[in-house]
Amino acid sequence: MSLNLGLSLIQSMKQELRMTPQLQMAIRHLQLSRHELIEEIQRELMSNPLLEDSSNYQSEPSPKDLNESEDGRRRERLREVHARGDERGHERSDSVQISSESVNGIGDLNSPEGSHQARQEMDWERYVSDERYGRQELDQVKVSNDEHFSPLMTYTKSRTLQEHLSEQVALSDFSVSERDIAAILIGNIDDNGYLKVISAEEVATELEVDLELVEEVIESIQTFDPVGVCARNLRECLLAQCRVLNLSPALYTLIDLHLFDLERNRLPLIAKKMKVSVSKVAELVEELRQLDPRPGAQYSADSMSYVTPDVYIDWVDDELKVRVNEKDFPRLTINRFYREQLLKKNEGRRSRGKDTEGKRYVTERLNAAQWFIKSLEQRKQTIVRVMEEVLDIQREFFLHGPEYLKPLVLRQIAERLELHESTISRVTSNKYVYTPRGLFELKYFFNSKIQGNNGHEDLAGEAVKSMIKRLIEAEDPHKPLSDQKIVQRLEADSIKIARRTVAKYRESMGIGSSSQRRAHV
Repeated sequence: MSLNLGLSLIQSMKQELRMTPQLQMAIRHLQLSRHELIEEIQRELMSNPLLEDSSNYQSEPSPKDLNESEDGRRRERLREVHARGDERGHERSDSVQISSESVNGIGDLNSPEGSHQARQEMDWERYVSDERYGRQELDQVKVSNDEHFSPLMTYTKSRTLQEHLSEQVALSDFSVSERDIAAILIGNIDDNGYLKVISAEEVATELEVDLELVEEVIESIQTFDPVGVCARNLRECLLAQCRVLNLSPALYTLIDLHLFDLERNRLPLIAKKMKVSVSKVAELVEELRQLDPRPGAQYSADSMSYVTPDVYIDWVDDELKVRVNEKDFPRLTINRFYREQLLKKNEGRRSRGKDTEGKRYVTERLNAAQWFIKSLEQRKQTIVRVMEEVLDIQREFFLHGPEYLKPLVLRQIAERLELHESTISRVTSNKYVYTPRGLFELKYFFNSKIQGNNGHEDLAGEAVKSMIKRLIEAEDPHKPLSDQKIVQRLEADSIKIARRTVAKYRESMGIGSSSQRRAHV
């Protein structure tokens, strides 16, 4: 048996799945939140000259307005570039070839609107390749004229907690060594205002100073604004606030010696140890609630977040309807001036050779603009379709409340719309809907199933949570319901649920155990 070693060419056919750039764009747009998508649109507007935001224009401008506007000035400069091209020998290029696919869905390119100046011939190649002109367009920023003024120019960045504390260090009477210690401490304070990343011993070792000096600096920083910052635990934070605010010695003792029992609501035991009445301990607890356990949170970048709904559910003619939120959302169109120039070139002399670099660039930008607009429209339609299916399944929730929420999984919506589950997952992530019952993330309507007893209909997890919350709100505060009691109450309503599931749901809603909820006075 011999082996035939050698090189040969073999032709074969095979099928494979590849993601086109357009599909990748559509997937990326679908998973972005509303705020992230607006940022993406602004970046595309900056990079693609054929796109413009038409939502800022109330009506079609006149030729005079165009000449006086920024767009008019840009056209004048482009004509100057064209004039320079004519002086250098009338170097003209072939017309830009635009296929029917390239302009499909963009608009009527044969529109007669537009000024005479906008229809002047342009040297596209020289416009694209003139690096000096391109730098002028990007680098020159005029702010002397009122029409260039933007309210964004007046915005200032809010100070961080570290900047706020550093300013107070600069105004203090710290020595050079103490300032060095303070700089390290402040740099290691977390968003809540606590010093947990580094210890006083580590600071003393790093700077080769006495540990007592580091402790003195920590105590001094705790008196800064906000009071209690730079503490290493909750007890130290609250005690610092007691000292600075000159609160009662009894409250200081409660925090210093009985914080562990207080967390477990053991008021009678605390009263016995402090040799005071339970009502007195309850008064101290109310006084304690006025202190701030997270003094640095007000300076955190994540301390406040704003949510804008992507869709609305409104009552229209006694019917619930889904409506897209288009307020303050950019409306993208193809720039009319560039559009007319492309049409002018296309209707003029036919190309006698291959496209130049300038033509290819303009054609690519046109196709990119088309696909970008189509991707945004597809995203909007997909969100509306998904929300309409959710509305159809969860109609009882919108009519009667959370306890009527039905079990729902992504696969059900995917099968209804003949889409992939991953598509539904992207639609429901970081998307919000404003309904007559409040603002909800789309994922809120997808819940696990809690089995019903004796043939009763299964319920969604959120519906059971609502029932648990209702039972706890109606309980006797002196005899709160245990988790096992809640299980028995739900079983009486034909809901089968485990005690550990009740505990998990209760904790997810931020509700304490029965011992923590018990009122002693």
